[in-house]
Amino acid sequence: LGVVGLGYAAVTLVSMPTSSTTQLDKSQFPGVLSTGECTFWGDPHLKTFDGGRPSFYGEGEFYIVKTDDIDIQGRYMGTKYTAGLAATNMVAVGGKFVGNHVIKVGCLDDGDITVDGQPVLTSFPSTFRVGGLATITYSEQGELVDKATAEWKKRIVSMSLPNGVHLEVFRWKNYVDLRIRMPQQPGQDGSCGNFNGRADDDTTEAIYSRIGA
Repeated sequence: LGVVGLGYAAVTLVSMPTSSTTQLDKSQFPGVLSTGECTFWGDPHLKTFDGGRPSFYGEGEFYIVKTDDIDIQGRYMGTKYTAGLAATNMVAVGGKFVGNHVIKVGCLDDGDITVDGQPVLTSFPSTFRVGGLATITYSEQGELVDKATAEWKKRIVSMSLPNGVHLEVFRWKNYVDLRIRMPQQPGQDGSCGNFNGRADDDTTEAIYSRIGA
């Protein structure tokens, strides 16, 4: 999973309906920043920062959040438990905001958690610091994205990153769930949407038209 220069793979485009309620377009107020949450669970169900519900059922590697400084990417792969529909298999974090380090977290079947290709957090629980920029913990601590997973042992990778970005990656046997909390960033886009206060432009088709397929 590369972090720089990843394009979108061809996928099946499926969009969930969004509310027709008029919403504030925050892009008209660039000086006003807010913090939001984007979540992935299952195959993958997805709720963007603005509450949109796009769907990415095909396999491939995708930008989850993309700005000039931040690259958060995901690998979506089918599993036998999802009838071939893609689930999130791995998450990678990189870009200038983390000093161009690359943090990768996959499902339990995928092996090691790595920073710049080297295994980290090899014991449980444990903590690792990335160049004085980021702190990563591996523990059972965290609020589940999908309550249906409550019966399984929790293996949660939490990242405290620059720019107020916080990630939680919930590692299950053959997929991961994900929560991202962060403030709006200039020029932001990706599977988590463009964070402009409008859910109606976070459809699957709209995201692909902006980022590319």
